[in-house]
Amino acid sequence: MRELTWNAQLAEVAQAWAEQCTQGHDSYDNRKICEPDYTVGQNIYFAWGHSPTQQLKESIDAWYGEVKDMPKSTVNSFTSAGAPGVIGHYTQVVWAVTYEVGCGAIHYANNGYPESKIYVCNYGPAGNFLNQPVYESGAAASNCPAGTSASTAYPGLCA
Repeated sequence: MRELTWNAQLAEVAQAWAEQCTQGHDSYDNRKICEPDYTVGQNIYFAWGHSPTQQLKESIDAWYGEVKDMPKSTVNSFTSAGAPGVIGHYTQVVWAVTYEVGCGAIHYANNGYPESKIYVCNYGPAGNFLNQPVYESGAAASNCPAGTSASTAYPGLCA
């Protein structure tokens, strides 16, 4: 599993989508960045009230919290079939070949909710491809991709 690093292009595209104040995912073609054959995944979280810092933590917790609904068999072959709930946000966060992330946010008034917020994170390369492994089971950082090795900053991940 790769260590995630910040990608300013992904963040710029995520920010542009957040500023649309739309409740839904951006189209795949609109998420592309200037790298050939680079697919981009996306997670979105909508929040009302509370502090922006608290809500950002809530968004990440919500995405990661989907782990409870992921059947163990999904680790080796991604599918959402058979899952009792949504799992795609979680699997995108932990998708093994994904190594870049960029996020954006907007705070706005929405139908009487003065503290509405949208958090958008784009991930590259994208995950959630049917029948592909989410990550490889085994010892942490034991099979890092070519050109990477065990991270010194985050033991157990490849960098």
